[in-house]
Order: sequence, then C-alpha cells, then structure tokens
Amino acid sequence: MSFDKFYYKSKDLFLLYQPQYYNNSIFGAEALLRSVDSIDKFPYKWYISLTDKEKENLDLIIARQAIIDVSKYKNTIPISVNVNASFFSAKNLEYINNLLLEYNIDKDKFTIEIIEKNLINKANLKGIQKFLNQGFTISIDDIPDNYSLMNLDLIKDLKKNKQIICKVNTRSTEYNLDLIYDLIDKGYPIVLEQVDPSILNLDLLQKVVLQTFSLSEAIPLAKFNNLI
Repeated sequence: MSFDKFYYKSKDLFLLYQPQYYNNSIFGAEALLRSVDSIDKFPYKWYISLTDKEKENLDLIIARQAIIDVSKYKNTIPISVNVNASFFSAKNLEYINNLLLEYNIDKDKFTIEIIEKNLINKANLKGIQKFLNQGFTISIDDIPDNYSLMNLDLIKDLKKNKQIICKVNTRSTEYNLDLIYDLIDKGYPIVLEQVDPSILNLDLLQKVVLQTFSLSEAIPLAKFNNLI
C-alpha cells in the first residue's frame, strides 16, 4: 500500500480515502486518519490523549495533507475532512484559503465535516458561518437515526443554497426513512454512511450519495485514478 506518511506527537500517520458514490459513479471521498501501527482503523486511544489544541493542530495537518494529496492527481475529486469545532476560527480560515490557492484547488473540491453534536454551541455556528460566507461547503457528520432536526433548525439561517451537506448514520438497518426524505425535501444534499445499498429502493438511490465499505474500502488516493 502506497501513501505519504506524516509524523505528529510520536505517531506515524497517513490518510486513506473512502470513496463516495452517486448513481454508481465516484462522487468524492472522505479522508480517514490512520497510523502505521493501526492501518485498518482510526487510532482512537492515541487521539483521545491529545489536548484540544493538539487536536486543532492535527486538523490543520490533516487538511493540508489532504489538499496536497488531491493536488497530485489529474482527475481531481471532491474530498472531505473531519474537524473539531475549534477549527472554525478566522486564523484557520485564512490558512485553509491560502493552502487552496497555493495548490490550485477550488473550494468546491474541499468539504469540511463537523460532528452534528458540536452544532449545539452557537459560538461554533458563528465560526461556521464565516467559512460558508467564503464559499466553503460544510458537511454535518454522523447525524443519528433518531435525529429530531433540532440542530438543523439552529442552522437554517446559515443556508440558502447547497453549502450544507447532511451525513446520516445508517449503521442500523432500522434507520429512519422519514428523516432522510425530510432532509431531502428541505433541500439538503444527503450522504448515507455504512448502508447496505441492496436494502434501498431505487427512488432513494437516485437521490443520495453512498459512502459504505460494502462498495469500497478506504484506499490511497492514487488508486482513485483506476476508479474514475
């Protein structure tokens, strides 16, 4: 397996990318953090030992590495990276803008993901608003099956276009179809994570993006040239 390693806090790290599919074609990919001693899964125990500031610094390192990775390949696809709430500062906004300019990557090729529970804090929403105002797309990650839409109401004033993506956790086969169709009706692009495509009806398959290990494992970005 070929990938570019980077070193942080006594750990050799690298990124793999899980493909996202829309109508059986590659739509984009999510950058997933891995370590040399934990190739198949996120290095959770090491990660939770980091301070909040160290996690923020790691977010920036991952974002930079993902931008460098995607800049190397002719068939540029949209990529997304997961970040913590502290990521959405004016300083980090300037840093990411400069990185995208340096590596000639359009903002529509770079999506920033934040876990939905972090939307509760209105201070976080103000930071997200600044990124949205400068043309970034924000993906609300890990929306649970029983989501009440309360948090979406909190961000309704942020969104007048398709800059907000909703990623619904469908690890259970009992996921809430009403929730998914409600989000679609509200105009949110939808990514379904870890769902078995065979249990979805054709109508839904034509309206959502799929990200699931049943379609593809996480792979080095270089291998995407063979998929596109």
